[in-house]
Amino acid sequence: MPVNLFSVSSDTALFFAEYFLNLRRVLLTGAVWIVLVVTSSRFPRLRRPQATGGWITAAVLALPLPVSLCQGPVNPVLFSLVDGVSQLASSAKGAHLGLVRLHAPVWDDSSTEKYPLLYKELKDDSQKPSRYDKIAVFVMESVSADDFYGERPGQGHTFYDSHKNNVERYTNYHTLNLDSYTSLISMTHSIFVPYQAYSSPERYDFINKRNNLVRHMKVSGYESVFATSYGEQQLNFVPAATEWDRIIVQEKIQDSGEFECINDSLIDKSCEDLSILSMVADALEQPGRVFLFQEMVYGHTAEWQQRMGMSAVEYYNVYFTRLYNEIERRHLADDTLFVVVSDHGPRLDATCPENYHIPLMLMAKDIIKKDNDTFLSHIDFAEIISSGNATNKQVSETKELFIIGNSGELVYGKLSSDGDHIFINNDSLSVDSNAYDPDARELNVAYQRYVNAFGKLR
Repeated sequence: MPVNLFSVSSDTALFFAEYFLNLRRVLLTGAVWIVLVVTSSRFPRLRRPQATGGWITAAVLALPLPVSLCQGPVNPVLFSLVDGVSQLASSAKGAHLGLVRLHAPVWDDSSTEKYPLLYKELKDDSQKPSRYDKIAVFVMESVSADDFYGERPGQGHTFYDSHKNNVERYTNYHTLNLDSYTSLISMTHSIFVPYQAYSSPERYDFINKRNNLVRHMKVSGYESVFATSYGEQQLNFVPAATEWDRIIVQEKIQDSGEFECINDSLIDKSCEDLSILSMVADALEQPGRVFLFQEMVYGHTAEWQQRMGMSAVEYYNVYFTRLYNEIERRHLADDTLFVVVSDHGPRLDATCPENYHIPLMLMAKDIIKKDNDTFLSHIDFAEIISSGNATNKQVSETKELFIIGNSGELVYGKLSSDGDHIFINNDSLSVDSNAYDPDARELNVAYQRYVNAFGKLR
């Protein structure tokens, strides 16, 4: 997950330092610096000529620093410079008149007007019969709908192709956040979090105590299991963490010869998803009802593709095929609802509407092929799962959705069911939209009112 170093703010600095810095390499860089300084003081002639020597020394010392900040094939300084230039170009038209920057919630009684609080309280349907004993949800990392469903030369037969006659596809489904943690919260708690995930989580952590899909499934008689091949650091980013019956994480992050692992920065500390496939199958094989939710890792950093030599979609096709074959081998497929979704699309361009358009498909032996083009999002996810398992009721759409970009530069906006979109850069106050006459001021005011209303839920 490349990071624009210049977009780190006071809100995200602590998170960046803890999860992105490789302290071992920082210390190594410091040790090299000390050795060079001591050597230079011992041998004064090495410091002449001063001007040239100074620049050379600075360059040599600066080179290891980017490596200590971020691992993988993407050079962080080069990426930050390119991304910074891109942001400057996009905001070159200047601030939009009448816009003001977002601020902390104001405790007043202002209405959200035509933008309701994007929250759907789950209804209790625990008394209704369940269609499936096993519900398995697989959340891919950074995969857009176009990437997952699109046909590419040489891609071959995909998992979807193999099972499409038993798939209900949601073709107009969206994420609301380009960060993983807040996307997962939207999925499990049916609410839009109007903040970047890693800029002061205390602004929204209270949501984890509210009613949620995990609690709902437990009341319906399901054992709840959260699984991921991230390391133990991911326990800090599990939605409703105290409510799962069991949480599976990768305890030993080291290459085994069979599975690849990444252990450079804390944020990406993980082994590939296949490393826990047998544990996922074992969890589903437990007696009784099981609700399993796997947060996947492949694609979170470009280093996975460099190591494995395949795209995220190619890898996920391999994973889902192997797992489903295993589920069939264990005679579990007839009673399993297999759900494939993405947390969000590619994160780098927060003003690209296609990065919010993501795949969602429900697969089971008794499902007849269907495409559902209702305009839906992660706040509908829990209702979709509940409907697919019990009520089989059509989920109603929301005409307009608020969205927010990643934890870099703050970009927020709105998607509409008619295809219109509008984005506002909170720093430059520049606007990006495909609408003929976008009302940026209306969105600016409405989003702030949503922030106010969200804060009042605390």
